[in-house]
Amino acid sequence: MIKSKKKNLSGFTLTELLVVVAILGILSAVGIVSYNGYVSSAERKSAENLMQQIALAQSEHLSDNGIYYSVTEANCEPTTETLSDIYLNLLGSTTAARATEKAEDSAFVICISQDSLGEEENRTDYLITAHNGTETALPTITITMNSEGEIDVTEIE
Repeated sequence: MIKSKKKNLSGFTLTELLVVVAILGILSAVGIVSYNGYVSSAERKSAENLMQQIALAQSEHLSDNGIYYSVTEANCEPTTETLSDIYLNLLGSTTAARATEKAEDSAFVICISQDSLGEEENRTDYLITAHNGTETALPTITITMNSEGEIDVTEIE
């Protein structure tokens, strides 16, 4: 008599594979949200650090020229061009092309305007404004820093 041997097939069922794929999807969704939050806060901190560098450069510019550097006299709208101008004229980028490249790589655009404090009529300080724009991330963030080093962050959702 011939006995038939049943082969033992091992593998995953379709249900098991679907459960694993669902778990991986949930983990990746949580990871992406966490990563985006990390990148957003790092870009914001980078902008604040650049504003601190600008403040130091402003002190040096005042010492050398007797006046603060500003792109405009009134409130300004931050653009890539104003940030490129700051890199070139205030932070000492070697060429205009390099300044433009740095400005285009930045997540925030920055401008400097004159800011009268009103304490003394002839005293004019500066106001640094950084803006992330609407294309980079939500919420839109505007950071301002005055010559006293006071930073104000406004988030618009």
